[in-house]
Amino acid sequence: MAMSLAEIRYLINRLTGLARRSLASLRTRGWRATWQRIRVHTQRGGGAPPPPPRRHTQNTNKKINVKISHNNEHIKNY
Repeated sequence: MAMSLAEIRYLINRLTGLARRSLASLRTRGWRATWQRIRVHTQRGGGAPPPPPRRHTQNTNKKINVKISHNNEHIKNY
């Protein structure tokens, strides 16, 4: 199966980006931490577990005050 020129260009861009990010990771983290990240991200299941859900507290005491001016004319409060 022949690859089109666009597919070849895409793969070259993808591989050069991967190489650039790998070298940056090696410079900043070192080879052990980089290898650990590679192992985590290539495992089946997608890597790190999702973060726990956030708890939203409802505070009805807050008042929102938005002031809109148009061409420095009168100010409207909403």
